[in-house]
Amino acid sequence: MNNTNPSLGDIVFTDRGLYKHYGIYVGHDSVIHFAGPKGHEIEASQADIIETSVEDFLRGDLLEIQDDEGREPLPKREIIRRARSKLYSCKGNYSLLFNNCEHFANWCRYDEHTSSQVEAGINMAKILLVTIGTGVLFGLKMAKKDVKSCK
Repeated sequence: MNNTNPSLGDIVFTDRGLYKHYGIYVGHDSVIHFAGPKGHEIEASQADIIETSVEDFLRGDLLEIQDDEGREPLPKREIIRRARSKLYSCKGNYSLLFNNCEHFANWCRYDEHTSSQVEAGINMAKILLVTIGTGVLFGLKMAKKDVKSCK
């Protein structure tokens, strides 16, 4: 989120509206990321760890660089090694909730298999469920109050 000149091993991303797409910048205008092949980018069954140009990674969107937010990244050489070690080895293993592009990028850079997007979605779902549950309970209480006793 700072500048648009990534360094080796940086997590780069682009905001696609409903989600952010993440990858690892590996130099020479290239990004390694978990995505489908060109033309099938969002098909989970086609997704694999691939290396593309920054231009293909962005698909016309803007490049952003993830801030480490106090986390200590692995050495740049290790980040690149991790990213390259998974190239073309994960087809069919994509999961929006458990193994997505952000999980991959965070594993490469921090040795953490996490996704802030998934965590935010889960927290939003929890809030929604509590809100709905509270509304239902309140509705039942009010309905019970309105029923007249026949005793």
